[in-house]
Amino acid sequence: MGFGLSNWKVLGASVEGSGHRRDRTGCQDSHAWTLIAPATLVAAVADGAGSARRAADGAKLAARFSVEYVAWRLCEHDQVDPFELLSDAMAATRQSLARTAGRDGHEIGDLATTLALVMASPEGVWVAQVGDGSVVVDQPDGSLVAVADGEREEYLNETTFLTSKSWRSACRVEQAPSPVESIALLTDGLGLLALDLTDGGRPHLPFFAPLLGFARAEDARPSELERFLESERVATRTDDDVTLLLATLS
Repeated sequence: MGFGLSNWKVLGASVEGSGHRRDRTGCQDSHAWTLIAPATLVAAVADGAGSARRAADGAKLAARFSVEYVAWRLCEHDQVDPFELLSDAMAATRQSLARTAGRDGHEIGDLATTLALVMASPEGVWVAQVGDGSVVVDQPDGSLVAVADGEREEYLNETTFLTSKSWRSACRVEQAPSPVESIALLTDGLGLLALDLTDGGRPHLPFFAPLLGFARAEDARPSELERFLESERVATRTDDDVTLLLATLS
């Protein structure tokens, strides 16, 4: 992949949208990440379904469990197949959602959520995704590539969730083209700013370039990313919850 034992620097934030503030439903997005030694990153973002009774719980569980599952497998086994590992992680996360729902007397659909999961190691970057989130990688020549791109339905706010019966057919698992210098994970609340939806969801360079430059700065802080996501620039384009996780090599 070309980055050897370089370290990953990670910034992430999930912010409640104006629509959810108005309805007092709280933020139903979530994100999680961990580093295994300095060179392997596992990260996830999740977007709970607005119609689900426990959307926030579903998103939080999915993001955290999927990251912990991949990290556990990587620590337990010297050799893993990334495609198999991420596929297993998505299935195990869905099972965890089902167990939690059953234990609490709910249907699994009450915890409906999307999930985008990334594993980045010196050998490469792999992405698994169910739903309408996005994972974008930045290459040395400055080009941006969407990996395992989430499905785009005919209408906004329509998607397949990890809790859906058809989740397996909607699940994408892909390897990113190498080499990779930065990774961005985002939920669909940022789609109108970050993606050119008239061109199949192609990453919008004017959105990503300054943010990735910010993330590379030594003094960049998650609180600054959170302020950006709460800014008028974002609020005027979407009233949905927004999540953005930026990982750059240092």
